[in-house]
Amino acid sequence: MSNRMMRDQARHLEAVMRPLADTCGAISRLLSEVLVLERDPALRRMLAVAGGIDPDRSVVFARRSPQVWLAWGASSEVKVHRTPPPGHAILDLDSITRTPEVASAYHGSIESTRSVEAAATMLAPAFGCDGLMARSEFERLLAWSPLLEHSCYMAAADLSIVAEELREGLVSRFFRSEPLPAFELDSYWRCVHSLAHLVLLALREGRLWLPNMMRELPFSRWAPTFWFVGARTSWLTAVAARTAVECGEAAIERNLQRLVASRKPITAFDALFGLAALGLSLPSERARIRAEICKAREIHLPAIREHVEHFKLVYSNALWLLSSADCDDLRADAFVPLEWKRNGPRGLATAAALYGDPTEFTPSGRYVGFAMLPFVMGGRLEEHYPKIRQRNPSSRKVAHLLARGWYRNEPKPPPMRTLH
Repeated sequence: MSNRMMRDQARHLEAVMRPLADTCGAISRLLSEVLVLERDPALRRMLAVAGGIDPDRSVVFARRSPQVWLAWGASSEVKVHRTPPPGHAILDLDSITRTPEVASAYHGSIESTRSVEAAATMLAPAFGCDGLMARSEFERLLAWSPLLEHSCYMAAADLSIVAEELREGLVSRFFRSEPLPAFELDSYWRCVHSLAHLVLLALREGRLWLPNMMRELPFSRWAPTFWFVGARTSWLTAVAARTAVECGEAAIERNLQRLVASRKPITAFDALFGLAALGLSLPSERARIRAEICKAREIHLPAIREHVEHFKLVYSNALWLLSSADCDDLRADAFVPLEWKRNGPRGLATAAALYGDPTEFTPSGRYVGFAMLPFVMGGRLEEHYPKIRQRNPSSRKVAHLLARGWYRNEPKPPPMRTLH
C-alpha cells in the first residue's frame, strides 16, 4: 500500500471515529471535576472552608443531580452515592464554585493535576480501543456509574446512529460485490462495542431512571435492544438482554407493539427476546407476558406472507422459555454452547459468544439467544468482560459477521473481499 493510501485511510478512520472522541471528551470533563478532588488535598480544604465547614470533617455534595452525591473523608478517595451518607457535612459546591476566586482555583487545579487526562485514560478502554476491555477496567468505571450513567446512555443513543451508518455503508458495498475497506470494518467493530460498553456502564441501577428516559427518547431513533440483537453476535445480544431488563415494565407494551408490527424475523426475534428477558426478571409479570405473546401470535401470524416458519420458531422459543419451570432457577453454572462458565476468566467474552450467532440452534433445537438467557440473567454486569483484555478480530472476520443471512435457504451471498 502506498504512503498516500495509508494517509487517506488514516484521515478517514479519524473522521469516522471523531464522534467517539467528542463523546469521550465530554464524559472525561465530567469525570475530571471529581477526580481533581482526589488529586488535590489543598483544593478539598479550600472548598470546605469556603462552604463554612471544618476542613477535617467528612464532606458530601450533590453533583449534576440531587440523586448523585459525592463524598470524601479522612482519605483522599472520593466515593459516589445515591443518597448522602450519614455523618457528612453537606457542601453546596455549585454555589461555592460560582465565586470567581473559587471557580478559578477549581479549574486551575483540574489543569495542574491533569485530571482531564487522567479521566480520559480511565475512559479510553470504553471508546474504540484495540480490544475488548478487561473486567478490572470496566469495574473501575462502573464505580462511577451514578455520576456518568445519564451521559453514557445519551452518548450511546447518539453513537448508535454512527454505528448504523457504518453498517449500512458496509452492507451496501457487500451486496454490490465491492471490496470492504479494512479500516471501515475496524471502525464499525470499535463503534458497536463502544456502544455496548456505554450502555452497560449506564445499567447498574438503570431501573431508577431508564424507563422515564425511554419515554422521552424518540423510539424510532433509539431502540434499546434492536441494535445489539441486529448486530448478530451472542455477546452483543447478551447486552441487549440487560438493556431490556433495566427498562422494566415500561418496555413490555413497547415490545408487544413492535412484535405485531414486525414483518422481518429479526425484528420479531428482538421483540420476543426482550419480552422473554423481562419475563425472567419480573416473575410477577411472567404469566401476563406469556398470555400477551399468545394473543399477539394469533393476530400476527395470519398477517405474515413470507418466512412464516421463522416467525413460528421465534414465538415457540419465547413461549418455551417463559413456560419452563427452570425459569425460576437462574443460577446456572455453565452454558456449554458458548463455552460459558460462572466466574470463568473469560466471562461472557468467549470466542463462541463474541463471534457466534444468537440465531443459530443449540443441540436441543432452541435458538442460542433464547437458550442463553437464564445464564446471562443470573450473572453480574462485570461478567460480560474477560479478566484480560482481548484483541479485536481481523477485518476479514468482521466482514464475515456482517455477511450473515437470517434465512437458512436464502441465496448464497456474493464473494466477500476486503480492501487493505
